[in-house]
Amino acid sequence: KPKPIPAGQKPKVAVVGSGWAAMSIIRGIDTSLYDVTVISQRNHFLFTPLLNSSTVGTLDSRTVAEPVRRYISKQNPRVRFLEATCKDADFQGQQVICENVVEGKE
Repeated sequence: KPKPIPAGQKPKVAVVGSGWAAMSIIRGIDTSLYDVTVISQRNHFLFTPLLNSSTVGTLDSRTVAEPVRRYISKQNPRVRFLEATCKDADFQGQQVICENVVEGKE
């Protein structure tokens, strides 16, 4: 296993969205090597295969959606979460331009 990198010197990873791919990355990424931030306009992960069961009353609707912050704290507590909408990505400058969903500020 590679040596952990000191804070402030790690490469930064921005995960845009909170869908299946994002949850998979959060579960598997080594935060001793990367500073990871998840950026999503929604603070929940919707488990779509269970929607049918929820609709007909077989499952409680609360079991179909998982808050992203709670999922992150269970899977990888060193990952940060920002509730924001991504407006642009500057790949040359290695920046993601976001707008805060809560306050509406960039």
